[in-house]
Amino acid sequence: MEGADLSQTLAPLQILDKTYARPPFNKVFLRLYGHHLCPFVEKARLALCAKNLLWQDVQVNLERRTKWHYLLNEGFVPILETPSGKTIFESRIIMDYLEEAYRSCGVRLYSDDVEERVQQWLLMKVFDDVASVLFEVIMSHGQSQPGLAKLHKAFGKLEDLLSDSNTPYF
Repeated sequence: MEGADLSQTLAPLQILDKTYARPPFNKVFLRLYGHHLCPFVEKARLALCAKNLLWQDVQVNLERRTKWHYLLNEGFVPILETPSGKTIFESRIIMDYLEEAYRSCGVRLYSDDVEERVQQWLLMKVFDDVASVLFEVIMSHGQSQPGLAKLHKAFGKLEDLLSDSNTPYF
C-alpha cells in the first residue's frame, strides 16, 4: 500500500519528527494521538477499549514534536480527534466525552451512584498525581530524593483509597 492515504483507516500512523504534516481528519474513525509510554494516553486507550470503540492510533515522538502539535495542545498528549474534526485534550476530559457520546457502547466508565462516582474521580486524581511524580523520578533516574519521598507518599495515598474502594478489582 505504498503511497496509499491511510488517514481515513484504522491503520496506525507515526509522527516521528518536526517535518511531519498533520494528517487530514479521519472522517470515519476516532483518532488518538499519544505516546506508548504516557500513562495519561493509556488511560484514554483503556476508556476507548472499555467502550468497545475503534480508533486510529497515532504515535507521536515527544522528543521531536511538530509545530502544529505545539499550536494544537502545547505539545502534550493525549489528543482525541473526532470524525467531525473536533479535538479533545486531557485524559479525564476524553473519558468524560467518551462516556457521554458513547453511553450505550461497552461498559459504563463511572458509577451511577454519585458517592461512588466521586470516589472514582478522587482515585483518578490521585493516580494522576502518582503518574506526575513518577515521571519526575524517572527523569532523574531515581536520583531525586524529594521526588522519591513524594512518590512514596502518593503511592501510600493511592493504596489507602484503593483499599477503601468498593471495586472488585482492588
